Order: sequence, then structure tokens, then C-alpha cells
Amino acid sequence: MNDDQHEQVLYAQFGTSSPCWRLSSDSNALELTPVTGDVPANVAIPLNPQQAAQIRCLTGITSHVVLDVRLFGEPLRLHLVGRKINSSN
Repeated sequence: MNDDQHEQVLYAQFGTSSPCWRLSSDSNALELTPVTGDVPANVAIPLNPQQAAQIRCLTGITSHVVLDVRLFGEPLRLHLVGRKINSSN
């Protein structure tokens, strides 16, 4: 699947090709939602410990991480752009 197809999958699910994401300190489930803020996640994708550690290594400076995950059983490459906003995560 190429990047355009990955974006189409995200758009079909979230209404945007760049959903907001978060990873809490007590879970290895990457939460995706179409809007920013403290809202319930539309989808939670289980990550393996190495993937979760990659995200947790982000600093307060905007960074980029690429993860290969499965969304509804289908392979998907996510390009996560973000930064750590809470020192406990």
C-alpha cells in the first residue's frame, strides 16, 4: 500500500487524513481521533512494546515517528508527528 492509500484509509475512518493521536503512560494502545483535545478516541490500536517506547522517547520538540500497524485487520503505515506534552507520559 502506498502513502496515498494509507491516507485514504485514514480519511474514510476519521474524515481526515491526519487524525490526532495520543499514547497514555499506562497503556500501549495508540488512540486516534479526528479532533484535538480531551475527547474519547475513535480507535485504539495496540502497539508492541518497541513501538510504544519509540513514541515515549519523543521530547518536547516536535518529532516524527513512522509505525507499521494494523487498523481493522489491514496493514497501515502511520507517520506520527508530535511532541511530548506531559512529563509523566
